[in-house]
Amino acid sequence: MDIIQLRYFISLAEGNTMKSASEQLHVSQSTISMSLSKLEDELGVDLFDRVGRNLKLNANGAILLKSAQKIISEMQSVRERIKENAKEEMLLVNVVTDVVDFAENSRQVFEKCHPGYKVNIKREADLCRSSFHHSYGTDFAISLFPDVNEARDTSLLLNEPMNVIFPSEACPESGDSVSMKDIAGHILITSHVGSSLRRLFDGYFQMAYVEPTQTVEITDPEAMVIQAAQLHGAAFIPSSLGTHISIKNTPIPGITILKVYETFCSRNIYLGRFDTAETPAIIAYYEFINKYALLTMKLGHMPDAEEYAAWFVV
Repeated sequence: MDIIQLRYFISLAEGNTMKSASEQLHVSQSTISMSLSKLEDELGVDLFDRVGRNLKLNANGAILLKSAQKIISEMQSVRERIKENAKEEMLLVNVVTDVVDFAENSRQVFEKCHPGYKVNIKREADLCRSSFHHSYGTDFAISLFPDVNEARDTSLLLNEPMNVIFPSEACPESGDSVSMKDIAGHILITSHVGSSLRRLFDGYFQMAYVEPTQTVEITDPEAMVIQAAQLHGAAFIPSSLGTHISIKNTPIPGITILKVYETFCSRNIYLGRFDTAETPAIIAYYEFINKYALLTMKLGHMPDAEEYAAWFVV
């Protein structure tokens, strides 16, 4: 029993003659007749009473008709839902990232500048050690390191200096810059072991040949600023965040932002691409994210939608 057989059966059961059913379904009468015979043979019962050339639905046929109509209706509903989902997927970009600030800020600008398109962001602690592409249907990865697992190719988006924040009352008296040695003498608010951020921060201290005297691990990167203020510690932040730090548009008081003497205290951001369909949304996002990174480096901060639109015609 298949969908085509049920469609032929329903047409006959709803009162059509073999000829009218043939015209309605755009198939030959012999095709419908053979399909009905096969269906009855499979079920082991007659579905119609034959009165000459006329077919009259019997009790067995009435039972099947009720279920067949439900099946056809549900199949139509499934088709419509699948088509709708396919349309939504054409407008969706799936991004996995361990660079939350850049990914989230760029997402907001992209969605404002490209109405109708949506970016779905999935956070991962370390994209170089996680296997996620097949699980999440990922289109892009925005990563601190180039060796993104499962990526088809990876390119550098931007490079920027890292700053460090201190509680204002515990800020070193060294002007507008501070050395890694000075940072090591304070409580370091850092990410957890195994994360890309922790690997990046640990690398700074290794290159400076110093170690922080005390570390406090924070799982959520966005909470580092708050914890630095509360615990009188130091935390690295990218220079593109600017000099006015806020969480969910609420300014964080009592902190001072300093530059770091050592030029190796910087971060690279890479874009990894995966083997997914080249939908209009994906094409638009790829073009956008490269322009957005370029403008971030030019301005020294992550632009909002108005700044982006002023530089690029959307």
